[in-house]
Amino acid sequence: KKMLWTIHLTDLVAHQVLASKPAAREELAKNLVSEWPVELFQTLVSSVVNVCNSKLLYNETRGAISTSVKPSGDGFFEQETRSVYSDKSFWLTVELLQFLRECNECPLNLCCTSLEEGQRRGPRIESAHFILEGINKCKPAVEWRQWRRICQDDTEEEEEVSLIFAPLLRTGKHRRTFIAHNSLLPIDFRRQCVITDLCSQVFEDRKRKIRGLIKLSVNRDAKSLVGGFTQTVCHERDYVPEPDENGETPPVSKWKLRKELSVVFGGEPGSGQGVRREFFAVAFRAFLQELFSSESSGRTFWFGDEDRPDNFYAFGVLLGLAIIHDVLMPAAFPRAMYDLMLKHMGSPRSQCLQDGASPMALFEDVSPSEASSLLKVLEYTGEDIEEHFGMLGWERVGPQLEGKRLSQATKAEFVQAYIDWSLGSRIDHQIRPLAAGLEAVVGGSVILQRMVDAEQLEQILCGGEVPVDIEAIRHRAFLECWDASDAEFLNAFWEVLKGLDEEVKRQFVVFVTSSDREPLKGWGELKITVQKNGMSDERLPSAYTCYSLLLLPRYSSVEVLKQRLAQALRNGVGFGLQ
Repeated sequence: KKMLWTIHLTDLVAHQVLASKPAAREELAKNLVSEWPVELFQTLVSSVVNVCNSKLLYNETRGAISTSVKPSGDGFFEQETRSVYSDKSFWLTVELLQFLRECNECPLNLCCTSLEEGQRRGPRIESAHFILEGINKCKPAVEWRQWRRICQDDTEEEEEVSLIFAPLLRTGKHRRTFIAHNSLLPIDFRRQCVITDLCSQVFEDRKRKIRGLIKLSVNRDAKSLVGGFTQTVCHERDYVPEPDENGETPPVSKWKLRKELSVVFGGEPGSGQGVRREFFAVAFRAFLQELFSSESSGRTFWFGDEDRPDNFYAFGVLLGLAIIHDVLMPAAFPRAMYDLMLKHMGSPRSQCLQDGASPMALFEDVSPSEASSLLKVLEYTGEDIEEHFGMLGWERVGPQLEGKRLSQATKAEFVQAYIDWSLGSRIDHQIRPLAAGLEAVVGGSVILQRMVDAEQLEQILCGGEVPVDIEAIRHRAFLECWDASDAEFLNAFWEVLKGLDEEVKRQFVVFVTSSDREPLKGWGELKITVQKNGMSDERLPSAYTCYSLLLLPRYSSVEVLKQRLAQALRNGVGFGLQ
């Protein structure tokens, strides 16, 4: 009864808020942003999320359905299930959650007439608090088809508006699909929707008899692999089909690299999905080595001095093909990389393209040391500012600062110009071809082009960073060549893994699978195979990443196991291992 009352009350609040005039919504947003304690605001968000999740059900026959609640007149409530797409109360509650999410990202001073005019700040609570995990009850492919059907049936697609300032709020057909509320989707669900979107386009290309396969044979060494892949990609990009015997030219897709990939390594007999997955891991490392520079820890990369547009284009294609083939890539770049990709793909969700957005947060991820220096410039109040900070390399920025001197009056302009140069003309010759390569594969996806931000694009490419669950991996692992007498040793092996630091656990996952990210359906889906590899204390553990196969010797003691495992991880070739 309490649950039904809570659902009914939330429905009433949602209707009241969204039916209010803009001035009332803006006043409410001001109070939520500036007056409510963060803990109370987070509790409100959690309550609305819980209501949405509890209302959502899934039926194999009827698809997504929702539970609506209304008073029965005797102090109790009646429940009714209906198709979620026709349940207005459900979508009003979802819009209430979107309203709260927008408040969460608001500036503190909401006295302005638009969000962009206010002074921006970071979110009050993490965006993960707004995710509707209940959507995981549904099937991404089915929801994608529903979204596409509505988009095709209704040519007047609604533009995204501010739920705080819009003069009139509507919950039309486009807003009654889960994909329209992309920011609330669980990471894995969103990723599967994108993959479904792209794979459906590959299928349509096949029906139109467009060449739909990239055949690749490469060597494993970095220089040769990058060169061979780039040559193949550029051939596909520049390919112009000749007219057939009837004088008709075969069709060519606008997105020329939106294809399936078939790959073999030179001199090796293997092929298929396992080899292809290993190729993505090996190729990613090769491109990092050839094109990018790493900071001291070796886990974050950025552009160096390389001027190789075709290679950067090929790397963008590699990222796009990884999405199509449902392969997670290592999280190797700062958030700014993904935002700049979106910018050069023309996405309205790029922070760089939003008026009033502060690029300092992006720049801090790229170069913490330079950002720290720039912040010191802004904080310095002395008139001798040029003496202290005049040698920071301002001249590299170009004509924007030509003839100007650093002073208290111009310091903000100098800092802004330096950031604009660092994220702009300094790397334009590298990021533009990279983004063009990515767009050549995924540019036909409306979800990627217009509906995801930098954080979400990173999650689509790299997955979510979830702590490694060794127990879940153990539960679904396959054991080969072990017998009952090895049970105690195997128990010790899993306990040793559990006791590792989180970073070392990730190194182990990379060592066995080549990726440090959680699979879409949880760590249990890693499905590694642990095969007994003799009884010698001299051997190190080894792995075949294309088969997620760990070859583990039966050591004489737990101490030897710990030593040999640590040595193997230190010497491993997985991404991020020195």
